Amino acid sequence: MESFIEQGVAAVKSGDLEKAKELLKKHLENYPNDENAWLWMSRCLSEPEQKRKCYLTVLNINPENTYAKEGLQRLDNSNPANLVAPNTSPTEGESLKQDRDAEVTKPLTFNYKKVALVLAILLLVFMQIWSYYRINNLEKVVISQQSELTNVESKLNYVTSIAENANRYAHCHGLGCY
Repeated sequence: MESFIEQGVAAVKSGDLEKAKELLKKHLENYPNDENAWLWMSRCLSEPEQKRKCYLTVLNINPENTYAKEGLQRLDNSNPANLVAPNTSPTEGESLKQDRDAEVTKPLTFNYKKVALVLAILLLVFMQIWSYYRINNLEKVVISQQSELTNVESKLNYVTSIAENANRYAHCHGLGCY
């Protein structure tokens, strides 16, 4: 039994583009990174923007794909006669070369929103740590100042008691207290 891509390619070649589109969609559900299937799908579409999406998907999978680059070039030239060109897809042999069982991974893409979110979270964590550190240090300063104040108070009490004793002594000896 032929696979969806083989049936889809055959349908494109026979001119049944609607059937080809359905078969290729089924194949792409299982193999979304199959660049050949996306190129064959571009042959089934009449809208330039739909074709452009197919070519861009191929270039996202394989930035060196010459068929996709040529297809985009034709679209950019915006000549309606060039929108459906017979040589925009690989040959049948090339499309069957792919290893259907191999999983193709997407190339890494840089997601600015995720990076901004991670940076914002890191900033919040840093601010929390910094606040905790500052509060902790302020508590230490307050405790230190309270301790110094206690020392000053005890010294003041000591000096006051000495002054009171001196005053009593002077009063008693000067007036002849008994």
